[in-house]
Amino acid sequence: MSLLAWLHRFWSGRSIPRHDYVESSLTFPELDLDRMSKRLRLAEEGASRGGAGQPPSTSDSFDDIENRVVTATESEFNEAHERLLRMLRAYDTRLSSLSVGTLLSELTATGQSAATDFRAAVRNGGDTLFRLRRQLMEITAEAMRFRALNGIERPARYPESRVLRVSLLVALVLVEMCVNGVLLAKGNWFGLLGGGLTALAIAVGNVGMGVVAGRVIAPNLFHRAIWRRSLGAVGSILFACFSFGYNLGVAHYRSALGGPLAEQAETVALQTLRSAPFGVPEVLGWLLFGLGAAFAAIATWDAFGMDDPYPGYGYLARRESEAIRAYLEEKTRLTDDLRELRDEAVKRLQAAATEVELRERQRRTIAEQRTRFIQQFRRHSGYLEQCANELLSRYRMANIRARSTPAPAHFNTRWELPPYAEPPAGPGDREDPAFDERIRQAFAQLATVRQQIEEEYSAALGEYEKIEELSQEVKSDVPPSPTGA
Repeated sequence: MSLLAWLHRFWSGRSIPRHDYVESSLTFPELDLDRMSKRLRLAEEGASRGGAGQPPSTSDSFDDIENRVVTATESEFNEAHERLLRMLRAYDTRLSSLSVGTLLSELTATGQSAATDFRAAVRNGGDTLFRLRRQLMEITAEAMRFRALNGIERPARYPESRVLRVSLLVALVLVEMCVNGVLLAKGNWFGLLGGGLTALAIAVGNVGMGVVAGRVIAPNLFHRAIWRRSLGAVGSILFACFSFGYNLGVAHYRSALGGPLAEQAETVALQTLRSAPFGVPEVLGWLLFGLGAAFAAIATWDAFGMDDPYPGYGYLARRESEAIRAYLEEKTRLTDDLRELRDEAVKRLQAAATEVELRERQRRTIAEQRTRFIQQFRRHSGYLEQCANELLSRYRMANIRARSTPAPAHFNTRWELPPYAEPPAGPGDREDPAFDERIRQAFAQLATVRQQIEEEYSAALGEYEKIEELSQEVKSDVPPSPTGA
């Protein structure tokens, strides 16, 4: 044999697959009958044994070649049957893992956990809310007594923010300081700097007097008690006199700075103020007087508007408003916490419902796959039987063509697979009423637990509402409002 022929034979042999299957994606592989026929040398063995008169015409059993075909076929069947059993065990294991018993326990636990969380939240937050509610009722009662005793039948009037009014006071000080600083720099040893510092002290004193008058003296003019109104009137008159004298003294001081005794301006100003109060010789002095008096009046008006006109009413109203705000914020926070607990529990229920539906779909899918696999195995069994008879036919036909004697009678007999145990029945072969009942129970339990969560949530909110009822006894301390005012 030449080297070329040997290489051709070698590579041809290497290209022949070492199995008898047709390349395909079928669950059970399809047999390549031509390849099996060549491997078993059915044509050659049939012709050789037929020419020798084998098997004898009187034979009623398969010969060695026929038994080879049967053995190969039964081997393929046994392998397919073993694969079927493995797959059925896998399907049954997956079906067993879809039990909803655990989910039912989880649903019950979710409801109990939510109820426990609601009660714990109410227990922890109720004390704080009750304390804030009692404080609110006490301050409200105090405000009601204050209005009743003072004959006030209106809400308090005060600005929400004092920033604007405080800014106005600061602006008054700065403007007066700048103007006075320029006017008082003349004759001051330190020039403009000394005049500015002196002007700052004068401005702070002037505006400060206005703030005291606006916040301490003027509100008494609106008090219910006559003696308080009298004190307010006297105080207002004294303030007006003092402010008049204060700013008149500043005018004399400005004039003294421009005189020959500038270094003794304070002494000269006091002397001229006592001897000739209205004898300010300079227009600039009167300008300082008018500016100071105006700024004092503006400061008084601005400070007066920082709070309610009635003494103490604005402070009490702000305390009441702060107590209301603190109570409502805490109540809102606590109810939001309850809502979050409810929403989280409902979210877990929805996840459980989705899981129940998923398991139900998975069970039906797995059951269908199981049934379909069994059907494929049954079809494959018939296919293997058909293949075996086709291979037997090829051997027998070659044998008959080479024979000079009649063929055995069993050559006309069709071979059949021996009886085999049917695949064990499983959930895929029948309906599962028990599983369906558990699914129904799961959905019923979902509805029950959802209702339980809503009831516990409503009960928790009701506990917060009861806090308002428990704190109402504070109102019994409020005296009746007197007539008049």
